[in-house]
Parts: sequence; C-alpha cells; structure tokens
Amino acid sequence: MKFNGEVHPVADLFPMLPDDELQDMAADIKGRGQLQPIVLDKDGRILDGRNRFAACKRAGVEPKFVTYDGDDPDGYALAVNISRRHMTKGQQAIVVARSCLVSKQKMRDAASQHGVTAGRIAQASTILEFAPDLVDAVLGGTGKFDGAYEIAKQRKREKLEREDAAESIRSEAPDLADAVAEESITLAEAKEALRKRIEDEQRAQRVAEIDALLAGRRKNSFAARVESEELTWEEAEQLANQAKQEFYEAAKRNIQRINDVIGGGWLALQEVLENPDDKFTQTIKEGLTDHALKSINEIEASIISIAQTLEGSK
Repeated sequence: MKFNGEVHPVADLFPMLPDDELQDMAADIKGRGQLQPIVLDKDGRILDGRNRFAACKRAGVEPKFVTYDGDDPDGYALAVNISRRHMTKGQQAIVVARSCLVSKQKMRDAASQHGVTAGRIAQASTILEFAPDLVDAVLGGTGKFDGAYEIAKQRKREKLEREDAAESIRSEAPDLADAVAEESITLAEAKEALRKRIEDEQRAQRVAEIDALLAGRRKNSFAARVESEELTWEEAEQLANQAKQEFYEAAKRNIQRINDVIGGGWLALQEVLENPDDKFTQTIKEGLTDHALKSINEIEASIISIAQTLEGSK
C-alpha cells in the first residue's frame, strides 16, 4: 500500500516529539537506517510512525512502509502509540477519551483494553469538553491532569449555573432572555434587570396601597407620577412612605383635638341643651358665635328627631 499523505485520526491524537528529540531520531536513522517500518492502514494513512516518517524526511532517507492487515485499525493505532510512549495515566486517559470520540467506541470498552480506568477517562472527557485549551499542556507534560480537571469541573459548574440562570430568566422575563441570546446584554445584566423589575413590581404594589389610603387628599397619585416618568418607583415609594407617615400623624393630632373638645365641652353643651330657657343658658348663647349657635341648634334638632323616632317605634 502506498502512503497517501494522511495520518489516521487516532494516530493524529498523539503529539509529535519535541524538535530536539525528532532531530536525534533523524540522526539515528541517517546513521543506522530505518529499523522499524511505518504502518499504514488499508487506505494508505499512517497508523503508527508519524515521528519516524518526519525523521526520515529530515535525514533524507526513503521511508519504509508496511500495511496493517488486522480488523481494528483504531484500536491498533491507540495501543501501539500508548505502549511506546512514556505517558502518565492522565495523558493516556485524554488520548483514549479522544479516540472514543473519533472511533465511537464505548469508554468502558476502551478502558478495559488500554489499562485506564473508566473514571479517569470520564475525567478526561470533562477536560476535553470544558478545558480544551489545557489539553496540549497536559499531553506535553507542562500541565497537570488533576489541575486541568479541577478547572474543567469549575467551568462545567459555571456553565450549568449560567444555563439555570438563563432558564429562570426565560420563565420570568422572556424579553430579557431573548436579549441575552441576541448578545445585546450579558447574562449578568439580564439578572440585574430582572431583579430590579421584580423589586419595582413590589414597590408598585406598596405604592398603590398608600395611594388608596390617601385617595381624595392628593391631586396626583404617586403611581401616576411614575407613569408620567416624573418619578422612579424607588423615589415614589420614598415619597409615599413620607406622605403615609404625615397622614397618620395628622390623624393622631385631630383625634387628640376631638377627644379634648368632647371631653372638655360636652358637659357644658349638655347643660345648655337641657335648660334652653334658663338665664344662664341665655347668657352663654349670647357669647357664642353664629357657627356655634347653628351647631347647637342642629344637635338639639337631631336629639329631638331621634327621640321622636324611638317614641314612634314603641
């Protein structure tokens, strides 16, 4: 089989040797020849020997090829490359997890074939999905597998939290969710806008209760002033609370005044009503204002009317 210039996808998962090591291999091949042939699959792609092929080119030596005649090229490429290289279990797990994506092999089967636990491969899959930028460092030996996995887990948690937050926003404020999807606002901005919207709705309810309490005593309601954009809901609530406090303080003062009037003046008024022809009563009436006399007459008429009603009901 003739080499077609391509590398099998599983073989391509393994990193090339560093340049200095590749140069040493080229010098060895130039001095002693190519001792191991490069293995091709039935389509002419390299299954094993990418580094040997590159070293042959550097050395100016015509590479030797053989064709794999088995029925599992994916497994072969993975097995020979893992066994030949000094890879940590974490590095092996990443390569095996990658190969499962390429070959569609189940992770459990790949784990049993290549001596890597299924749990480790699952961790590697998490790294591949959520921290792909760290994979080359782990495979190259400059990064730690466990460290990359912790970062990947954190990114996964953050992604799930973002998705949960987005779903919550979608259910409560579809317009904000659409804005996030269109990237006109960030998720954080949408969350803050939703928080403020809910807060304003609660403020509007409290303001409406105060407006109802003060109905007829104010020209414009606080809610109307918000609708006209004169006030924000926060400002309206502050002013409404102030007006509510003034309302109750004024009511308290008037209650005290009425109690004082009734408590201090009722006995004198009763004496006037009971002795309308008495000289003392006449003297008192002469000193009263027209308004006070009118009020006494109205009270007297009301008492007579009530007495007649009661008498008629017997």
